[in-house]
Amino acid sequence: METNWLRCISRIIAIFLSLPVHELSHAYAAKLLGDDSAQKQGRLTLNFIKHFDLMGFVFLLLFGYGWAKPVPVNI
Repeated sequence: METNWLRCISRIIAIFLSLPVHELSHAYAAKLLGDDSAQKQGRLTLNFIKHFDLMGFVFLLLFGYGWAKPVPVNI
């Protein structure tokens, strides 16, 4: 029983660390290519709350597949 809690806590910590880094990478790549729409909307940050999507977070915890708020891109 203890292992399940440890697994759940470690999964949540991994999500809180990796999700903002992943989305920041998208925003930074877009900025390097000349699109500053993510920066204007405050999405060029490591703040987890800016990238948080409740449904995607729940799916990630339960099924191992989820998402965050997509970074806006102006093609």
